[in-house]
Amino acid sequence: MWAYQMKELETGDQPPDVEVESGEINVLVVDDCEDILAAFQGYFELRGVNVWLASSAEQAWSMFNGLAKNVSVVLSDIQMPGENGIWLLEQLKKSREELPVFLMSGDYEAYHGEAQSKGAVELFPKSSNFDEICHQVVSVVIKQEDEE
Repeated sequence: MWAYQMKELETGDQPPDVEVESGEINVLVVDDCEDILAAFQGYFELRGVNVWLASSAEQAWSMFNGLAKNVSVVLSDIQMPGENGIWLLEQLKKSREELPVFLMSGDYEAYHGEAQSKGAVELFPKSSNFDEICHQVVSVVIKQEDEE
């Protein structure tokens, strides 16, 4: 579904945007599916958002440890080989409690309560509208910056 939505973006049908000054927001996207990583990368980069990609929770945690002060928000899948997105959420929150972390899962019902209780901003079903996920991820960072 998201690959189709990216094709629409490439042909000029742009969804409602969030205004972002180029380079102000840094998103770490974590998913074991290369197509999903590519779709998020394309969407965010078209809007001037810096994107770092990780294909596992362990890789994301390692990247975060090198970039911690620069990461504005994390968007992660839950179900991946090795450690899962809930593990990553726990590590991130121990390191930077205020960091907004969004999670995605094909099994929304199984993880909703746990994701919420461990501090995720939102858990999106993988069937969610791609544009809405991206909009919410960027919007929470903008709102957080406005409050500072």
